[in-house]
Amino acid sequence: MLAVESTAVFTTMEKAGAHLMGGAKRVIISASSADVSMFVMDNLIPAPTDLTSWVEKAAKCDDIKKITKQAWGGGILAYTEDQAVPCNFNSDSLSPLVMGDNALKGHFVKLIFWFDKELSYSNRVVDLMASMASKE
Repeated sequence: MLAVESTAVFTTMEKAGAHLMGGAKRVIISASSADVSMFVMDNLIPAPTDLTSWVEKAAKCDDIKKITKQAWGGGILAYTEDQAVPCNFNSDSLSPLVMGDNALKGHFVKLIFWFDKELSYSNRVVDLMASMASKE
């Protein structure tokens, strides 16, 4: 049995141990922990999120779009140049979808990430569970 700790109450080794004492073989802690080794499977940031960066080598907008599309197209990540608003991503299991039409040019790059944070979070927890099960 696997326990998914999403309450942010049982985030220390001692407290998460209650799940183990209750019969769980493993515990996924979805919040930060003070004393448990953690790794990030997917970065869940409330939608929408803007990322604006300065890059050393100047780039053209079309080049930024092309590289972003190649890097983000497929799997659990997606790319679009469509105009969108948050409700466009309700019931979408992707995390996240990057909007390429906001790429700037020169030394500045701006990307906007959208996703249904509850559904994509749940899907990434299921992905983690499947990954853990495949290693047993």
